[in-house]
Amino acid sequence: MCGIAPNELCKWSEALPGQFGFTKQLVFRVALPHITLLCLSIFYVVIGSFILITLNDNNSENEIFEIKKQFVDETLKKLVEILPYKKNNSSKQDEIIKIFFGYFYEEKKDSFKSFILNVYEINERNKYSNSIIWNLFFSTTWLTSIGYGVNAPNSLGQRIFCIFYLIFGIPLYLVTLADLAKFCTEGINRLYTECVKFRYYLLGWYRHRKRRIHANSGIEYIAVGTRGRRRLSSRKLSGQLVRNEEEMAEFLWKNLEKTHFVEVPFFLVYILLLAYIIGSAQFVAYLEDWAFFDSLYFIMMSVMTIGFGGKIINYLIEELRSN
Repeated sequence: MCGIAPNELCKWSEALPGQFGFTKQLVFRVALPHITLLCLSIFYVVIGSFILITLNDNNSENEIFEIKKQFVDETLKKLVEILPYKKNNSSKQDEIIKIFFGYFYEEKKDSFKSFILNVYEINERNKYSNSIIWNLFFSTTWLTSIGYGVNAPNSLGQRIFCIFYLIFGIPLYLVTLADLAKFCTEGINRLYTECVKFRYYLLGWYRHRKRRIHANSGIEYIAVGTRGRRRLSSRKLSGQLVRNEEEMAEFLWKNLEKTHFVEVPFFLVYILLLAYIIGSAQFVAYLEDWAFFDSLYFIMMSVMTIGFGGKIINYLIEELRSN
């Protein structure tokens, strides 16, 4: 009976009204450690993101960054001052721009290179460092040991924090991912078991229906001589084989009803992994307007936790930040 035997699992259908509260508490106690672990991991990422933003605001290199921004602004102002703003003379504007940048490059190569590098740095830093969404995204990728590197810490304080943050965070996330992987594995095994049960159920139903059709056909057989006896014996043998197969199917079905775990074939797991990678690559290619191979490359580098950072998704992050 449910709740009496110490080693028996209690089913929902077997639980008595007085035992339902106990069963509910048992399920809650089993699920509580997993939920707590997941919430702790999410909280750890959020705290790390806010600390990164705080360290970035208090960064001593911000003064140097502001000087670079001022240099770029002054250079652009000079360019604006010498350009005649005439909408009907775009070819003249293009010529003046070429002359200006040609003079800028020939006379002051170092300043020109600094100008280009500063523009790139300002664009990248404004895009990644000042957004909580980007910091959440890259804190998560750090802890999963992917580390694309686009939002890498650029000050001593951030780097020291990153070292200790990862020392405690990576083991926490490994335990969390292993816990989630266990549930995912159990879910796949359960789904595969139900598919096998359903397959044998359909097979038994089909054979039972076929046997009823043969029984209701009313075909009479007249045995004549030796040939008739041979046909009769062969028919009996085939009928016995069919009954044996039906008994085997019924035996498998009865045993599968009590089974909660069936080993999933390796090729099926491999197919699921390929389907996951290809589907994710197609989805990212659609959102980012990438070529499929570029998207597949990004997904493969992420799944294998390499994370070169040559390709980074921007659409989803920008949508979240704008919302």
